[in-house]
Parts: sequence; structure tokens; C-alpha cells
Amino acid sequence: HPRPRHYREELDTDIICLQEFFMHDEAYTSLFSSSLADAYDFYLHPRPSKKDGLGVLLKKGKFRVHAVRGATLSRWGSRVGLLMDLEATGDAGEGQTGEGQRVVLLSTHLSFPHNRFDENQQHRQVLSLTRVLEAYVKGREAAGGRQRMLQVLCGDFNVDLAHPVLDPIHALGFRHVLGAGEGKALGGEEATRQLVTHRTHRGEDVAVDHIFFGPYDSAVARRRVEGGKASAPIG
Repeated sequence: HPRPRHYREELDTDIICLQEFFMHDEAYTSLFSSSLADAYDFYLHPRPSKKDGLGVLLKKGKFRVHAVRGATLSRWGSRVGLLMDLEATGDAGEGQTGEGQRVVLLSTHLSFPHNRFDENQQHRQVLSLTRVLEAYVKGREAAGGRQRMLQVLCGDFNVDLAHPVLDPIHALGFRHVLGAGEGKALGGEEATRQLVTHRTHRGEDVAVDHIFFGPYDSAVARRRVEGGKASAPIG
């Protein structure tokens, strides 16, 4: 049962990313709005033909929002992403991201791996995710944007950190927040074994919700993905 006010008091975070947010269920959404709407702005993106979708909540006064883009990653399973181009304001606080820092955040929720077909779909969804991010950053550069941007990929990936579904993300040099290294050598893999991020519909306690961050060099990143095994579906 969701306890948004409890989470707010416990975490006191500037950004909240939600998956399986049932935006058409008034009783459900009121649990969040009654507890969080006074402090957060809500940005939602539905899954086509589904009752749920993605949500990103931004603490009021912390960011300027330059763009909000919804993206379809896979028509099979109606999997989507929600991209936000943010700029931290002067209210970020001591030790936090400073004024003018740009952040491109891309949140998602991959298919559940019931079988090998679903794993292949997950892999394609991750490839789509990285391409959406690359296209946005390259488009911004083409329009004259030169400011260095922090890039964040996050959400419910429905696989653990070592799973090959995440190879395209590792290949791009993204780091996991639980480790200081790069890719699978980041040192966070062991940490995720000790962590439970949610309980599945099967009653399993798992660590499959991840936050990756890093700068994005489009040319180098694309060569990494196309030149390695990460470009091939799981066989």
C-alpha cells in the first residue's frame, strides 16, 4: 500500500520517479496528490492502451524544466520512457547540484522477463532508451547547446545489475549510483545483492530498480554499442 507522506518525510528528495503509476485511478492518485502536491510538480506519461504509466515528481523551486518528452520504446507491451531536460536553480542547497547545472533524466519501466522472448524485448527496449537519449542530446547540440549535461537513466529495469539486458548501458560508460567504477566493473554489483528495491507479483524480493548516470559522448558511445555484443539481442 503506498505511503507517499511517509516516503516524503523519510527521503526528502528533489526528484521522485514512479513506475506503474495508475493515473486514471482517482483514489490511487489522491494518495499522492494529497501528500505531495504542495511540495512537488507532477509530470506523467501514460502507457498506450494501459491503465498505468510513468511519473516524475520535481520539488517546487528546485528546477527549471526545459523540455518534457514521452517516448515509445516498444509497442509490444506498451513500454515507454519519460525524458526531462532540467536545470537546477539557486535553491538546490549546499552540496547539491548548483545553479545552471543541466540534467537530462530518462525514466522507464521494462517488460517483466517471463521468458526468453520477454528478455529479447527488454534488450530492444534498452537499445531504444539509449537512442532516445542520444537523439535528444545530439539535437540539443545541433541547436547550439554546448553546456555539459549530466545524464541519468533510471527506473524499474526488471533485471539485476549483471544481466546482459543492461549491456548497452554499461557499454556507454554509465555508472551505477551504488558504485564508483564504470560498467559491470563498477563495484555496485555486490551492493545490489544486499539490496531489495521491490517485491514482484511472484512474491520475490529483488534488486532490479536502478539509477545510472554519466556524460554522453554520442560518437564514442555509438561505436561502443555497435562494435560489441551489446548490439545483438539475447540469444
